[in-house]
Amino acid sequence: MKERRFEELEIWKLSMQITREIYKLTSMGKMAEDTSLRERIRNAIVSLSSLIVEGYAKGDDIEFLKHLGIAKVSCAEVRNKLYIALAVDYLAENDFELLNQHLLNLSGKIDALIEEMNPKSPRPRRSKSKKH
Repeated sequence: MKERRFEELEIWKLSMQITREIYKLTSMGKMAEDTSLRERIRNAIVSLSSLIVEGYAKGDDIEFLKHLGIAKVSCAEVRNKLYIALAVDYLAENDFELLNQHLLNLSGKIDALIEEMNPKSPRPRRSKSKKH
């Protein structure tokens, strides 16, 4: 990898963009009133970007790959919480779709980086045509 600082990582930049969007949306309407769900969503997205930074900062490819794998799981966790917010009418469909697409994009970029760093890594269990 050519990046010298975590701030240069495309996946970190994208995670921060998603974080800003989530904080903005969770500060309004019914979501702002449900402190439990709001904080769970915020904690999950903060954890996601933190995992990227922590893994990168260790300076070891094995540790970075391990953290990237966990960050990918965190993408799914955030998406699940957004599905919950959508199901209870805390989130508009268009806001959900935008965030969900950003998270799927981030998850795909994490996958690509994992594969780039470790071409012998196991292939995903699901086909690329399915959402994950």
